[in-house]
Amino acid sequence: MTKTLFLIFFTAFLFSKAEAKAQYNLGKDSLYIIVDQMPEFKGGSKVFEQYIRENLRYPEGASRVGFVAKVFVKFVIDLTGAISSPEVIRTTYRISPGSDVGNSPLVDSYIQSVEQESMRLMRLCPIWNPGENKGKKVSVTSSVTFIFEPKN
Repeated sequence: MTKTLFLIFFTAFLFSKAEAKAQYNLGKDSLYIIVDQMPEFKGGSKVFEQYIRENLRYPEGASRVGFVAKVFVKFVIDLTGAISSPEVIRTTYRISPGSDVGNSPLVDSYIQSVEQESMRLMRLCPIWNPGENKGKKVSVTSSVTFIFEPKN
């Protein structure tokens, strides 16, 4: 019985801590991480994936060395659903085994290219349905991973 009560208390404690961490105060506005209604690309995730597929540009020449990259971008969906503050937070990549490119300046240019392309797509991104918390539209931080790989 005491283990059950402790577990319930501990779970409630963790939940209250998560609620406290789900919001950043930015003066008169707040930036949320978790809200009642998360923002959504108009038309849903399938339409967002289609937007990416149709607009993503793979770096020219990168397919010769089998360059594959993942670019992680965080951004804010504001009260109107507009994207703001996009920022690359991490980029990982690999090159086909046997490629003689290694860590050359060419690879650096591919990395820079995919990061710039990710930022371009976020800046051109259409308006989303904004997030809501307790019935009010709020700004929400989110992230997306762009995957760049050669087309077969």
